Amino acid sequence: MSGMDEVFGLFPTPFLRAPGTLSPRLVERLVQHFSALALQANKASDQLSHTEMLRPGDSELSVEAATLITDRRHGRTHVGERIGWSIKEMWVNVLSTGGVQAMHNHANSFVSGVVHAVDDDAEDVGRKA
Repeated sequence: MSGMDEVFGLFPTPFLRAPGTLSPRLVERLVQHFSALALQANKASDQLSHTEMLRPGDSELSVEAATLITDRRHGRTHVGERIGWSIKEMWVNVLSTGGVQAMHNHANSFVSGVVHAVDDDAEDVGRKA
């Protein structure tokens, strides 16, 4: 899916939706790679598992995705100037149909982001990473 970036005021901090940031091929590779690593059960849902805390440099795929994600206009939108961004830590959730993510916050974060990737070929079509 590709398209134009959209910025809108969903929260007090602007919300950036950037479709097509990651290519379908990269998404497929990320889903395959991280689904195999999402072994930790979630307390809120049996249909949700996640990886341990990761750093972008832990995987070549993470580095590729992080480079594309941080090369957006976030700085200009959020603080009024283009600044260099980095991803300090991340994790991957794998959510099957019927699963839920409990409300939570990201402590010590100036900006948080989410990449939704859908694996249409997964046994459970609703499985997401």
